[in-house]
Amino acid sequence: MLIDYPTWNTDIVICLSVAFTPGSVSLTAYNLTPAGLERGLSSKEEGIVQGELWHKRQLYLSEAYYGFFMVPDTGVWNYSFMGIDHSPNLKYALTLANPKSFYDECHRPGHFLTFAQSEVKNEEIDENYE
Repeated sequence: MLIDYPTWNTDIVICLSVAFTPGSVSLTAYNLTPAGLERGLSSKEEGIVQGELWHKRQLYLSEAYYGFFMVPDTGVWNYSFMGIDHSPNLKYALTLANPKSFYDECHRPGHFLTFAQSEVKNEEIDENYE
C-alpha cells in the first residue's frame, strides 16, 4: 500500500488486525519501523520479529471512525458459515467499501439453499395432506 500511496506518513499509518473470537472481538494495531518498511519494500520473507520491524500501537476506541474499509471485491469476507469454501491460499482483489453485515445472506448461501429446499418439501407435504 505504501508503494501505491507514497505520500502516506508511515509514522501514523497502522495495520489493524481484527479477530472474531467466541463472545468477543480482538483488535490489534501495528506500525512498521523504518527497518520494517525497508525490508517490506525489498523482500517478501516471513518470520518478522516484533520490535525489529514493527511495533504494537495503542488503540483508543470511540464512536467516531476516521478511515476506510478494504473488503474483497466479491463482498464476501465472513467464511464462518461456509468453511469448506475458505482456503489459506484464497486469491481475491480488494476494493474500498463498507463491509456487509456478519449475517448477510452472501456469507451463508448454504442456509438459504436449505430454506428453499425445506419450502419445497413443505409444499409437497401440504398438497398430499388431507
